[in-house]
Amino acid sequence: MMSYAILQPSGARVRLIAGMRWHTVVGRDLAARARQRARETRASHYAHAAPGADTMGTVRLARADRGRAGAPLHGAALAFAGLHPHGAAALCATLPDGRVWLAAAQGGAVLAHTDRIHAAAGDARAALRELLERHGGGLALYGDACGEPAAPFDLELLATGLGAGSALRPAGWRLPLPPRPLALAGAAALLAFGLRAGWDWRRPAAVPPPAAESVDAELAWRQAWAGFAAQTTVQSQASFERLLAALAALPPSVAGWGLRSVACEPAAGGGWVCGAAYRRVRHGATSAGFLAAAPEGWRTSWRPLDDATASFRVDAQAPALDPAALETLAWHEARTMSALQRMLPAFAAIAVGQAVPVRIAPPRDPAGTPLPAAAGGGISEQSIALEGPLRSFGLIPEATAGHVAWKSVELRVDAAAPSSLNRSRLMAAATGVLYAKN
Repeated sequence: MMSYAILQPSGARVRLIAGMRWHTVVGRDLAARARQRARETRASHYAHAAPGADTMGTVRLARADRGRAGAPLHGAALAFAGLHPHGAAALCATLPDGRVWLAAAQGGAVLAHTDRIHAAAGDARAALRELLERHGGGLALYGDACGEPAAPFDLELLATGLGAGSALRPAGWRLPLPPRPLALAGAAALLAFGLRAGWDWRRPAAVPPPAAESVDAELAWRQAWAGFAAQTTVQSQASFERLLAALAALPPSVAGWGLRSVACEPAAGGGWVCGAAYRRVRHGATSAGFLAAAPEGWRTSWRPLDDATASFRVDAQAPALDPAALETLAWHEARTMSALQRMLPAFAAIAVGQAVPVRIAPPRDPAGTPLPAAAGGGISEQSIALEGPLRSFGLIPEATAGHVAWKSVELRVDAAAPSSLNRSRLMAAATGVLYAKN
């Protein structure tokens, strides 16, 4: 069986390749080195997320898979990494053919020795245990094959993590070298022909290199920042409120199946894609009963007998980041942080990271040299995470709208939990990135 798998999300004209091999590349021109490494490993395709990235992935696709359906190829592990630009996360998911895919990412990059396809869930869990030993409690778990306490994850979500950096590129092929005797015979014949023709074997004059093209560094950096902003989605207040309303409206029980947790991620084109985990809690409850009673539009997948994951979408607008509309760090320190401080009693935890400059791949001149950044300008980012009763999330200040890219929203149900100001049976958690002008 192939060591890779092809995933094709419904409604998306792309194919995701899971099961690539990841390598570290070193040298001055990492993009060229990545392409060379792909050819050395006789890969048909490779992925190199950015010109300055020191990791790259390779895969040798069967000829029938290289141009099938005419859909662009993307790295599935890179798509997962794109959904987790901060912290570390692992996905252990059962594929449609029954195999189990284990992938992990940290800081938006695929971790070495992951992105592997395992024949059985036991093999994947053994590999996951080794991963947990290296990363400990800092590794967030997703997927139906990881065991507890992993959050549900619908593979369709991978289509929301695609970008230019996740696209696969053809590696190209070098012509094979001819056998040594044939090469020697050809060289001898060429030499004899040259002598008879009286060729001039003098060294040709050196051809001067073409003049370097002039590059407007300031314009190139403006275009690079514009590209970053266009690919960064922030949620409006209405979008976030619509998601909270959808979570609050979820039925706690569906025909004898009880709601346990929900995991939501931003969807491509706006809105949210969510997976609600239900467990069979009543004797006599059946899958047929669940399907008959489930709300319209749910798409359900099953783990044998006792667990079901219902996938659904919450439609909402999600504009791209507008750098001109961002407030300054000083403004957020005075307004947004004060609002969060006033909210603290209603939450179990609120954490805001240190503000750091956003790092993007620098534009390069025709020779491949990074262009120097103009002084001043730029955007800063800081992580934000909240945990508390679902009802408390309605207190999130409107000042975050258009400034925060929410990466995940999760809901956990604990019917036995005591109710208080900052605790309830419906506990939610949200993580995101707050952007500001430097």
